[in-house]
Amino acid sequence: MKKPEAAMTLDEAICPETGEVIKQAAIMEAVESDEVVFEYEAVELEQSQGAMWKGAGSANAQSNYGTGGGASASNQAGNSANSSSNSQTEEAEELAVINTRTFPDNDLQNLLQANNQHVMLLNVGEAFEALQALGWDDVKSTWKEVTNTTTGQIVISYGVNGKDVVTTSMIISQFGNLGIKATTYVNKTGTEMIKFTGYAGIRKVLNAPAYGLKNMKVVQLGIGKYGLANSIKQGGVLTFYVAAAYRTLDFILNDEQELARYLGSLATDVVKIGIVSAITWGVGALLATPFVAANLVIVVGTATSIFLNLVDEDNGITDKVVESLEKAQQEVVEKAREIEDGFWDLGAMLIDGMLEQGEKVIEQEIKQYVRQSLDKIKPRML
Repeated sequence: MKKPEAAMTLDEAICPETGEVIKQAAIMEAVESDEVVFEYEAVELEQSQGAMWKGAGSANAQSNYGTGGGASASNQAGNSANSSSNSQTEEAEELAVINTRTFPDNDLQNLLQANNQHVMLLNVGEAFEALQALGWDDVKSTWKEVTNTTTGQIVISYGVNGKDVVTTSMIISQFGNLGIKATTYVNKTGTEMIKFTGYAGIRKVLNAPAYGLKNMKVVQLGIGKYGLANSIKQGGVLTFYVAAAYRTLDFILNDEQELARYLGSLATDVVKIGIVSAITWGVGALLATPFVAANLVIVVGTATSIFLNLVDEDNGITDKVVESLEKAQQEVVEKAREIEDGFWDLGAMLIDGMLEQGEKVIEQEIKQYVRQSLDKIKPRML
């Protein structure tokens, strides 16, 4: 028997084996006769788009197509509908979110671009070596001895009788002649260093074939602070280039006053988290550690000299940082922040595809990405 094509009514039938009157939903076949088929074995009522129906039967009976037992059928239909509705409600409650954000997010990208800073920190010896590699004509010989002192100077030895002293002010002046912006920076121990700002100038220094810069390390910090509707309304990208001065960078990232020079009011939130523990100083790595803490999303990207060509083209790490910040606006992250306190591992979410548009995620799946400490969030090759 084929599936009925119309809603059914409740009718009476007499079971030919027992003589018992059976009231059940009648299934009308799409035939011209008034014959109706009943199922006497394994009677089961199901709700399908508002119509009561059941499988094909083996017994035939004549139906009067009346209203007998109509009230009973109505009650059964109502109970079945309520049960189905409750089941659907429970399923809906189990569902946490479906990601709907699309990318790229031009507003966020414009915000990050407007707050994108590059800073290089070199000690006096490294800066002098870079300056020589860039062609400082006044000094042809290689320096032999370096003494980093509070006066920020190096001693150049030409031989037994020939020595000269080069100070930070002299180095800064010469970099200025090359169109590279440099200033003095005093680290936590009181030693003068050279600080470079502006991507164009830093790129020139990166391209200098200086031995001291071959161990250059790059740390890129992406910060986003949520506003209404789970959108990032405040943030930026800060990139540090350091070689021997990497411990100075640890100090900057741990000191609210120092970091505020670059991040403004965001520095307070970042320092509270203890961002330095997310930095990896390993060799030969291009790693990212994206995570969410409270109302902040933070992405730490690290690279070494092996990958400087990527940074030199202003991509590589930057692409990963921006992608992480953009996708941290997805609904799954908002739901994660509602569940409980902790650090949410965005890197793991990205690898598992949890932040892709259209991804449907339940609460239980989200909880596996929570970490009780930042140390448990591993840097990843994203």
